Amino acid sequence: MVEPFGDRRVSSIPRADIVRAVDPMQAKGFAIDVDRTLANFKTLFRWRVERGLIER
Repeated sequence: MVEPFGDRRVSSIPRADIVRAVDPMQAKGFAIDVDRTLANFKTLFRWRVERGLIER
């Protein structure tokens, strides 16, 4: 999942880009993988917000 974002900073990745990255997986029927990927993103972003590394 890192490839679609390349060298970009986490704070520069908008929600729409994450959705665009998981849409192909959803279209192929990988619903469980989509759920797990989104859960990982949510955990990462929540952790960074809690520590003041990015704003919500």
